[in-house]
Amino acid sequence: RINGSRIKISHILKENDLIKIPKALRYENTEKVEVNLSKNSKRKALELVVYKDNEFIILNKPSGLSVQGGANVKINVDLLLDALRFDYDERPKLVHRIDKDTSGVLLVARTLKSAKFATELFRNRKISKIYLAIVFGKLKENIGVIDFPLVEKNKLLDSKTFYKVIHLKSEFSIIALKPITGRKHQLRKQLYKLGNPIVGDDKYYIDKNNMNNFFLKNNLNLHAFYLSFYNNDKKKLEFKILPNLNMIDNFTKLDFDISNFDINSFLDFKHK
Repeated sequence: RINGSRIKISHILKENDLIKIPKALRYENTEKVEVNLSKNSKRKALELVVYKDNEFIILNKPSGLSVQGGANVKINVDLLLDALRFDYDERPKLVHRIDKDTSGVLLVARTLKSAKFATELFRNRKISKIYLAIVFGKLKENIGVIDFPLVEKNKLLDSKTFYKVIHLKSEFSIIALKPITGRKHQLRKQLYKLGNPIVGDDKYYIDKNNMNNFFLKNNLNLHAFYLSFYNNDKKKLEFKILPNLNMIDNFTKLDFDISNFDINSFLDFKHK
């Protein structure tokens, strides 16, 4: 709290502000402090783990689970990290985020050293991420780049995403997306501005009737499908997680088989 009040994460401190730090956060780095998680929460946290080594953990984050806390958020990935220490005293660290209603690959660092390493990779754009989305309508081009500024905190910031239409059926397109920049809600905002909002997006949509589409299940149809990077030992780590059951069901309704998607051809895509 600042001067006795709750503040937003974007709040700028001023000289002589009084800062109150919760007792739970006041401890030496060598001390092992755990959030009091229920057995059920610990079990759910462990069920998210799809990979673990000495440096990193890969989680399959379900749609509907926030990565960090916020208004009306009772449980989130950050709180669950205490259940993912395994044999380490050090608490795992978040190194990036995906939206609450986006499912898929989430990278977590097991140590502060690994977190700094991963943060540098993200900053230098040395981590490849591919998302899958079901959108309304047909895009003007089947392969290309979305490259226009987005408004964030009253500023215009550059945003860039490679994309490829991998299936077209009726009034819907299934697309693969490779974000180069990492703006808040980047993919959702970009597709909305193109006139092709993501099916199930309740924030960025053009026609409210889209939200009442009974042909497809209307959870947010955006999934973090793939993530890869080179670790400290120069070994390439690659992770691919299939979409959630609701999205797979939508694929089936659109006559799309995810096994037909050649991810390597998209990874090598360079827009002229």
